[in-house]
Amino acid sequence: MTQLLYFSAQWCRPCKAFGPRLTAEADARGLELLKVDIDGPNKHLVDEFGVSSVPTVLVLKAGKVADKFGPLSPQYLRARLDAAEEGIAQ
Repeated sequence: MTQLLYFSAQWCRPCKAFGPRLTAEADARGLELLKVDIDGPNKHLVDEFGVSSVPTVLVLKAGKVADKFGPLSPQYLRARLDAAEEGIAQ
């Protein structure tokens, strides 16, 4: 199963704009979306996955990172998720 690991922060303006778009796309595709607040209790994941800015999305397939990207337009987000689901890394 493909999972999306979404790193964001309460204070991040781009996160507030991109988050709803990502959530809607994940819901439409039936993808599991796991949200990580970089200032919250799971902030150790920031270092574990090498996240250096927010928003950042990691696409996980079988528990391994298949893709990593920042905020995208709706068109590019769909294309990136299509490629990840088909197993084609960008």
